[in-house]
Amino acid sequence: MVRVEFPVADPGRRRDPHNQAPTVKAIIDGLVDAAVWPDDTDDHVVVLDPRFYKPDQPLMMAKVVVNLIPRAGDLPT
Repeated sequence: MVRVEFPVADPGRRRDPHNQAPTVKAIIDGLVDAAVWPDDTDDHVVVLDPRFYKPDQPLMMAKVVVNLIPRAGDLPT
């Protein structure tokens, strides 16, 4: 599973996380190109809704955070 977090100056402000879909799609496509998964179908990856966070550093220096979360069935035994 993947969740992308975007830095914002005021995380309490009302936003539509789905407006970030083109950026999230580009990130997922880049992970496919990097061979993290063979394809970006739901057989291989589940994309969770994006979130917003307030960074500790100035916004211009903040990072977009890509969280890779193993699905329960994908955990090593």
